[in-house]
Amino acid sequence: MKIQLLSSLLAASLVSSTAATDTHFPRNVEVDRDQYIQCLLNNRAWPKPPSGQAEQSARWQAVSKYEWCLVEDIKRLNKVPPSEATFQKLSDSCESKAVSDIVLPDIDKKHLTLLVGYTAYTAVDIHKECSGQE
Repeated sequence: MKIQLLSSLLAASLVSSTAATDTHFPRNVEVDRDQYIQCLLNNRAWPKPPSGQAEQSARWQAVSKYEWCLVEDIKRLNKVPPSEATFQKLSDSCESKAVSDIVLPDIDKKHLTLLVGYTAYTAVDIHKECSGQE
């Protein structure tokens, strides 16, 4: 029974990990607005953690706020997928918004800023893959 359960869990994790990569598009392929936005949503960098520690919750809130800010700003653009320069401007703006409202001691705020910065760095790669640039 345990082996069957473990094999089921392994199969489910393999399916879910390949499903996320299936939304990346081959290089130099025209990607439409809806495909691009869905790809961003499917490849978010930071999954929601289980309920628990306040710091973990603050981390998730900041990264989630960054990701949703970015997606909402992209949805308002006329040209989607955006150029890398436009994407970077939106990313920088959302990065500062994501950390600004969260109340934490300074040392934790610096850590949170680095975490969101890393998420923004990762988002550039996700943008390239979703827009068919890489």
